[in-house]
Amino acid sequence: MRGYGKIITINDTVVNSYDTTAISCTLSSQLKRDDISQMGTIKRVDQNLITITEGIKTYMLDKIGELPNSIKYNLVKAEDPNYNFEVFWNMMNENYPFFKERKMDWLSIQEKYQGKRIKNKNQLHHILKNTIRQLNDGHTTLIIPKKNGAFPHYRTSNKTAVLEDKILERYVKNPIRYGTSIKGNGLLNYGITENNIGYIQINNMLFFSDKYKNPEGLSGYDYLFD
Repeated sequence: MRGYGKIITINDTVVNSYDTTAISCTLSSQLKRDDISQMGTIKRVDQNLITITEGIKTYMLDKIGELPNSIKYNLVKAEDPNYNFEVFWNMMNENYPFFKERKMDWLSIQEKYQGKRIKNKNQLHHILKNTIRQLNDGHTTLIIPKKNGAFPHYRTSNKTAVLEDKILERYVKNPIRYGTSIKGNGLLNYGITENNIGYIQINNMLFFSDKYKNPEGLSGYDYLFD
């Protein structure tokens, strides 16, 4: 994918997405082949180029012969906290554009921890969370899966929808719901609290358009790709 450290493989049954850096190639998410439309509108430009359009964004993907050799190294080093730190550092180094604006010397972060041996996952988690906190960037967060093989982006979406519903019901007894978010719950919900305060819950910053005549009949992905 041009401009992004991402590789997508497509076969008859599975669509895999990999995050890559100079030292790694890591499986990040997986879809059934029948659900490929969730990625967006895919078009073949020629034998070596496809585009994926997601809302107003269009990504360009060039065909490659095979996955990088680093994917094999990933399997061997997956449990090594020091290697995981290096993958994290490289991922941010290659993709995060605002170190200067955040007044953060990213190279110093590598120098600070590279010489030390990170002993276990708990220590690694502490280092990563502390590093992200130093950015002081509300749009950047760290999600650590509870166990290996879990893909947070796809597998926690239902749990997030349940949590959003519980928060809404905590404050509003009979909320009014409008539309469908990408996670399957209400897009925009609102009501009055017991203290007579208006409460509005917005579960996506997308999908607001007057062109949808029957919003209740659409899923989140229908909003995104229609």
